[in-house]
Amino acid sequence: MDAFLNINDPYTVVPQLPERPADELRRGGVARWIKPGAVVRIAGITLKHGNFYFGEILGERAGEANDNPVVNPELLDPSAPPVDFPRHEPPSFALLPLRLKLDYIRWLAGGCVDRRVPVEFPLLYFYGLEHRLMVEENGQNQYLLGEIRRLQLLFAQEARLQRDINRLFMSVGVGALREGVMPVFDAFMETALRPAPAVLIHLGRRISHDGVLDADDALLWLKSSFKIGLSVAASRCQRQFEALFRLRFREAFPSGYPVAMTPSPLRITHRLATWRRALPVKLPPHAGYVADVELVPNLLIKLRYIATKCGDELEPYSRYMARKGAADENSLEAISLLPDALKRSNFVGGYSKVIRALDEAVKTSAYIQTDVGKFLSMLHLEAKGAGPVPPKVQASVASFLDGMGFGFEPDRRYGNGGLVGEGAICLFKADGGGSLDVAASQYSVARLLVELAVLAAKTDGEVNQREMAVVRKFMDGFTMLGELERRRLTAVARAIMKSGNIDGPYLSSAARLADGIWDKAVAVIMDVMTADGPVVVDEVRFLERLFKARKRPVTEVHQLLHRIEPAASQPDIDGLAKIAGSIPAAGVKIPKEKVTPKVGEVAPIAPPAPVVTIDFEKLARLKRETEEVSGILQDIFKEDVVEVRSEIPQTDREKNSFPGLDEAHQTLLLLVIEKGPIPRQEFVTAATGLGVFPDGALETINDWAFEQFDDPVIEDGAQIAVVDEMMDGLKSMMESAT
Repeated sequence: MDAFLNINDPYTVVPQLPERPADELRRGGVARWIKPGAVVRIAGITLKHGNFYFGEILGERAGEANDNPVVNPELLDPSAPPVDFPRHEPPSFALLPLRLKLDYIRWLAGGCVDRRVPVEFPLLYFYGLEHRLMVEENGQNQYLLGEIRRLQLLFAQEARLQRDINRLFMSVGVGALREGVMPVFDAFMETALRPAPAVLIHLGRRISHDGVLDADDALLWLKSSFKIGLSVAASRCQRQFEALFRLRFREAFPSGYPVAMTPSPLRITHRLATWRRALPVKLPPHAGYVADVELVPNLLIKLRYIATKCGDELEPYSRYMARKGAADENSLEAISLLPDALKRSNFVGGYSKVIRALDEAVKTSAYIQTDVGKFLSMLHLEAKGAGPVPPKVQASVASFLDGMGFGFEPDRRYGNGGLVGEGAICLFKADGGGSLDVAASQYSVARLLVELAVLAAKTDGEVNQREMAVVRKFMDGFTMLGELERRRLTAVARAIMKSGNIDGPYLSSAARLADGIWDKAVAVIMDVMTADGPVVVDEVRFLERLFKARKRPVTEVHQLLHRIEPAASQPDIDGLAKIAGSIPAAGVKIPKEKVTPKVGEVAPIAPPAPVVTIDFEKLARLKRETEEVSGILQDIFKEDVVEVRSEIPQTDREKNSFPGLDEAHQTLLLLVIEKGPIPRQEFVTAATGLGVFPDGALETINDWAFEQFDDPVIEDGAQIAVVDEMMDGLKSMMESAT
């Protein structure tokens, strides 16, 4: 307001007028304004600074009385009965107790500079200044404006006084408003009975001159109108609400909201803080005819409809912010909960570039592949080395991509392993991230077989067309799986092909396959390895690692290699581009070193270890008859796979014994602690009943343990058990939780 106060330093007190003899004042009757410099003596107290009304009634007629700020000496009789002091709103000198009346007079005598007074004192002083300025000076007295400004700065902590002074300044400042300048919404004034004059004048000009309101105008009117109460989500997340409202308004009204001229012009009034009189305020001369936006029919109804929809869209984000606080508003988890319109706008900054890049990429390719480290850096995350990405980072990525409508692999929620710092990530379009039922045994087995097949294809250092044709043909036979599951399997294959040597988790899972499924896994691995010619050294070593993980003698690998028969025909390579991405130019392949074990080196299988003999002659005959490999998998699902679900015995302990683990993983950890070493099958049954992958559950628990103790807590093997050295620490956490 300094623009029309005409003072250089708001802290400078306007100079007092020269002292002159006291006016002859008549006690009683109409109150008179005491100017600065006039000397008045009241109850033995001498006042020289003026700026107050002295008398009984302020106004020519009793009906227009504004007696609140009047210093009435008739009310200073010590013999008068005491009056109640109910903190009258607005305060009145007449209702102050005698002691406070005298204290107020002393405060006036001291020049109104002491801050250590009741709030009623500066309010009464302001009421007198406001009445003098607006009723008798027509808002044009610069000295009074300066005194009010000084009072505002002196009592900056008094909210009620600040509100009343701001309302006065907005009314007085109407004449100084510049044309074409968007007023700023003042949240402090949102409790006023009417929008700020500057808002009404700006919107009225827009209607009169342009006949249309844009998104910023609509938002200004929405926030300024006391007739609309915004939702909790809109109030809690103001920046997000305003950005979303502008987007939705422009969608509904691309050319702005057309508004016809109102039948009557805008009239601005100022109501005194004492609620006695409403005075007309003159508009600036250059304003011309200003329409009254409050008379526009149905405008607030339409704006309320858009605002309500925006509040509903922001509800998930609002609940998240209520739990996490404002410091977490730029996290991936928070951004993933924003409405799609905001996520794909510039509102989220650099993240919007990633989202738009993904949207453009899926228009030309069903799958998007990139390095994990590069992708994490785009999201302002860090892989922290070449090993597994920390679980918290993986959870953030999963939450973000789920919200964007993308699935990805390797996803630790649906299978072995997870993101690796030097590995690859494959993304594909899927609503809600393409979530699956983790207890669906068909998908779990199919996924593991595909993982082993792709590992077999890349174990010799390259993946050629013939090998991937076998994998593709194998995957095409999964007729019992849905479209989403098949797409996720393709993403699994792509991610493994582009990643480094990460076969450890997959070999461990293969070692626990049922015998029938194990036989089929070996069969498909051999199909892939022999698709491009003889088995080479690296492929033999892969087989040896696989059989060792199964705890089978390596000699079985040698027997298996002896029984290999050349394929009668090469498999078709149609559809290879869907897996490999591109077909390399034709050329002469460099012969690989062929491993031909000597007969003398094959040791007999020592009893009593049971050996499962696979009838590969039958397999070769099936291949010669061009029978589909997918039929084998169908037989697996019909005969060997049994979906296991069971109820986990509940313990009496609270499920918050291990902060950082969810209820399912806490239940599994408590099961192992309380029952001691348990057979792996019992653990698998328990995990499946809780809806989590057994191997993923072990990895999650040990990841949590690394964060807590820097060591794993569960040993994996035929028996699932807690590491002895970690038992004391776990029991200590359980005791502290109880």
